[in-house]
Amino acid sequence: MELLLSSMFSDQYLDFPCPKVEKMCQWLMFDEQEKDEPSQTITEDSSGNSEMDYNEQSIIYHLFKAYSEAIENGYGDLKEVIAKSILEKINPLGDAIERVTFWKFQTQENTSGTYLKAESNQNIEIAFNAFYLSFPYGRFAHFTANAAILESIPNEGVNIVHVVDFDMGDGVQWAPFLEAMSNKGISLRFTSIKFDKQRNFDTPWNSEETKRRLYKHAETCGATLVQIDEMNMEDLIIELKRVKKRGCRNEWTVFNCMISLPHMVGRRRRRKSQAMKFLASAKAFLANYVPRRGIIIIGDGEAHDISNNICSNFDAFFNNRLNHYEVVLESMEKTFPVKLREARILMETLFVAPHICSDSWFEDWKEMKEIQEKFGDDYGLMEACKFSMENIDEARGLVNEENSLFMVRVEGEMDNEMVLEWRGIPLVRISIWT
Repeated sequence: MELLLSSMFSDQYLDFPCPKVEKMCQWLMFDEQEKDEPSQTITEDSSGNSEMDYNEQSIIYHLFKAYSEAIENGYGDLKEVIAKSILEKINPLGDAIERVTFWKFQTQENTSGTYLKAESNQNIEIAFNAFYLSFPYGRFAHFTANAAILESIPNEGVNIVHVVDFDMGDGVQWAPFLEAMSNKGISLRFTSIKFDKQRNFDTPWNSEETKRRLYKHAETCGATLVQIDEMNMEDLIIELKRVKKRGCRNEWTVFNCMISLPHMVGRRRRRKSQAMKFLASAKAFLANYVPRRGIIIIGDGEAHDISNNICSNFDAFFNNRLNHYEVVLESMEKTFPVKLREARILMETLFVAPHICSDSWFEDWKEMKEIQEKFGDDYGLMEACKFSMENIDEARGLVNEENSLFMVRVEGEMDNEMVLEWRGIPLVRISIWT
């Protein structure tokens, strides 16, 4: 576990460069003198006061409610009128509620949003490294998942660990995992899910590059990585049935499903219905094995969506999601150096804004309502697997719980859910099943 935790902060990965965060952020800072865009697009208002007063916030919250009701009832024209009214009342670089409002209701004609997105896209690789190291959302999810996987592997009778990853993306989760597995004498195999018409958006990584980097990193750290496959969901289901029929007595299978984490937004978002299909296949594969021959890991950056209260109506869902991303932006602002404010704005623009300005929230709500009705809060999975106290304590240290407003909480009947919170509001939820 100690090796895994230390490697989460290592800057020695071959092809996984992580130089000092401040140095990276300097590359993200605007040079206003070289831009034609007026400086007020990246500075606060002249009064220096970016906080809304109580009456303004109250008006905006009422407009939020009217907006969500217009969507639910199909009043497209009214929706646009309300969005325009909301935009007129906020400062796009104000406090967290104003920024989340700006990103949710921005229009194609908004030059500030276009300018910030253009700046972000020019620095995406540097921004990704800075974002991943500066904020705990992705590292918490990856460390907690990897630690649970390592603890789950039986001490005897396993020759190969097969990781089936719902969304491998840039592969950043697996570099420290490879290091931790390097001295165990167990071979590793990865299968990454490939979706039809899959393509990357504003990201320097692709699947072949990810494979190359992981193979090279495994070679460097001494891990035995024998194979990385890609297959679509249909082929995966067929393959899992074939493997189960043949038997996999010496193989430990890990189903890893990370969805809606902020750093994942640079590529096409996987819908949760697709994730449910993946998890159903995992459940079918592991069913009837005695003893169990694997583990299911779920990491969700919008896990608050799936509950009876949130799914009951779109207005509750809409406001809950707005509140969630307001808290994400607030946590970024409060934990990042003020002198690097412009770098933070770029990272907000690149990794958080696309989740907020998505036009699919109504579809997300209908989808989550169906999932809730069919599976309940536990995804319809099998037996919960308890987190170890070592994993919990290490996660608390990773997010610097003693010196920040981040907190790690354990939930679930079997203590199988670990939640990263900011001021008591959930940001990321990890759960383990077997």
